[in-house]
Amino acid sequence: KTRETRPFVPIGMVRLSTGLSLLLSLSFTQVSSRCSIQTTRSSPEILGWRSKGLRSRGLGHRGVTQRESWKVGSARYNAEQQAPVSKSKTSSKETTNSGYKKISALEQAKAVGVAGTMTALSYSDSVPVPIRLLLLTYMIWSSAEYLFHRYAMHAPYNSWGDKCLRNYNRLHMAHHGETNEDMTMREGFNPHGIYFSYKTSAISMLAGALLLTAASEATNIDASLVTILSSTVLTSIIYGLFWNRFHADSHEVKLEYNDGLPALDFLKFDNKIAEWLLANHVGHHDVKGVGNYNIVLPGADHVFGTYYER
Repeated sequence: KTRETRPFVPIGMVRLSTGLSLLLSLSFTQVSSRCSIQTTRSSPEILGWRSKGLRSRGLGHRGVTQRESWKVGSARYNAEQQAPVSKSKTSSKETTNSGYKKISALEQAKAVGVAGTMTALSYSDSVPVPIRLLLLTYMIWSSAEYLFHRYAMHAPYNSWGDKCLRNYNRLHMAHHGETNEDMTMREGFNPHGIYFSYKTSAISMLAGALLLTAASEATNIDASLVTILSSTVLTSIIYGLFWNRFHADSHEVKLEYNDGLPALDFLKFDNKIAEWLLANHVGHHDVKGVGNYNIVLPGADHVFGTYYER
């Protein structure tokens, strides 16, 4: 069977996807600029799924400005970074005091094999187009989550990641500095470090549209631009909804805001997958931000050997 050759990433498709995504971004940016935020106490019912019952605390923004929050939180985070992850006396694996240890080279090799299989299937004409698009979408979003979290949100001070995305970097460093050892938040924490705003969701739509368009052309998937954009928008919305509920719950806070996708109460996390995701995110804070960069879509951490398990 002769495969039809097409030009890589047609300019018209890129322009159209970029234009639509930018339009969404501008619209959401205008919405977020008119929004306010309030913080309320955590709900014991919402937090009941956690295997470790940590005491809920009443936390609020309490007039702390974003700049002050960045400054104080970043200082705490940098101080905690001075305590590096140690190596166990009985194992060559890097481990922490609470038992998180880095995966072995063999486990990483298995993850690379799984990723290679997914890539091969996405190239195969014998696999249905929807499944190929699903595989591509997952790999793109898992990789993007990993790369953005590691090289932008944890970028060293004054590095290219810090210079290009300074607001996200400083806000996330402050979030780590404001997180207690039991995953609750310090008094006066900045709630913007907990949830994704509409602006952030719109930016993810833009990046996802461009990456999925390029990947579908590289794998010669015959999918329309409407299908690609629909997949990107749907994935971004689902991701934002899940993140805004899961991340708040993992830090035992319940936020009220109107400049981001809501943390829906009907999303339940009383299952094994949610417990694994919670342990994964707890590990990210436990190892002081040097691993477990995937929060919602695991995979890239295992491939790059930065996953810590307990």
